[in-house]
Amino acid sequence: MKSFIMMLTYITRIPYPVNLEYDEQTFAKGLYAMPVIGIFIGLAMAGVMWILKEQIPQVKAFVIILIYLVMVGGLHLDGLADYMDGIFSGRTKDRILEIMGDSRIGSFGVVGLCLYFLGMYIGLQNSSWQVVLLAPVVARTMAVWVIGFGTYAKEEGMGQGLIEYGRPWHGIIIFFILVTVLYIWQPALIKSVVVTLLGTVLLLRWTTKQMGGITGDVIGAVIESTQVFWLLSIILIGG
Repeated sequence: MKSFIMMLTYITRIPYPVNLEYDEQTFAKGLYAMPVIGIFIGLAMAGVMWILKEQIPQVKAFVIILIYLVMVGGLHLDGLADYMDGIFSGRTKDRILEIMGDSRIGSFGVVGLCLYFLGMYIGLQNSSWQVVLLAPVVARTMAVWVIGFGTYAKEEGMGQGLIEYGRPWHGIIIFFILVTVLYIWQPALIKSVVVTLLGTVLLLRWTTKQMGGITGDVIGAVIESTQVFWLLSIILIGG
């Protein structure tokens, strides 16, 4: 339970009345909680969609994005911007990691965030409440997969304990649970989950080739990018 709460308060802005002392090992054990936390986020997003069901799609999409940002904050978006700045810099591994560690945002980071919000805006306008509810769950399932199969790219830093704790079976089990739930509840969405996983695998392989591994920023980038990929894949291949 402590691991769950620690993960909840770290990757979201959902308040918890008790302050827990950070412990890297305890936090890493909360890896399993990431998709569960995604359910809470998804329920809030789908709830807003239901409340605003009489509004035009553009208004619904905008408000859902606002609610998402209120719940999650900018942690993963910061990772996405840093990842874009580093991975598209065309530099060596060490220089990529150095660029990603810079607190300033560059042009590729700005482009990445613009594309992200545009993708979210378009995807949310054309999605059912089931797809919206699942978006944060699928994204965080992909994050567990990347953590399980990835290796840490630096000597030390944020995310090291989590990535070193993760094992391939973590990703496989969480993905299997997700597919099982979809098979019972919404089998038409399974193909989009599989396509999203394939995209995640390719992203992990390419990132590892460029950087020699992954970092906390890469995890954030995977969460946000696969969330958009999931929404748009429904539009492109159906579900």
